[in-house]
Amino acid sequence: MADTPEVLIRARYGSLPLTPPASLPDGLAALLARSVTRRYTPAEVPDALLDTVLAGAQSAPAKSDLQQYSILVTRDAAKIAAVADAIGTMPWIKEAPVLLVFCGDMRRGRRICALHDRRHANDSIDTFLNASADAALAMGFCVMAADAMGLGTCPISYIRNNLDLITELFGLPEGVFPLAGLTLGWPARNRRRRNRTSSSIPFW
Repeated sequence: MADTPEVLIRARYGSLPLTPPASLPDGLAALLARSVTRRYTPAEVPDALLDTVLAGAQSAPAKSDLQQYSILVTRDAAKIAAVADAIGTMPWIKEAPVLLVFCGDMRRGRRICALHDRRHANDSIDTFLNASADAALAMGFCVMAADAMGLGTCPISYIRNNLDLITELFGLPEGVFPLAGLTLGWPARNRRRRNRTSSSIPFW
């Protein structure tokens, strides 16, 4: 039997800071019940399934529909291990059959302007922030798509502590900067929900 909305809210916050409706659509219930995955089975993720999850990621909104991000995909165990070893405190990353790296990509606007012999008027902190937001939105949608297919994920912000390594491993060109990694695979055990503070919930 599926958890009730009240059970889902209590599990998320450790209390009941709001009164949820009597029922929830499946999509919202799945969001309230989700958690990260830090243990993976060795089973591979089929290409067709991975491609579909990535299509979900690319369904995210983007600033002016410029889609200023790139998603690096690797199944290379040696590369995944190199990332895990560089971080040093997350050996379980090596268990994931897939590692995604979400990058802000400022090249696209620059290249379009160059093709039309135009100056990139917003090649500043504005483009950097827009590219970062686009990449973050794509990662969020990727997490939701993976969850919907029964896959597990965990964001890895620590890759930003190892930018030189990520740049070398993936041959990143100028203007493409890693924002976060995302492990992806089949969960090896039930996931524990992490509590969230309720201070961000508005009350009127």
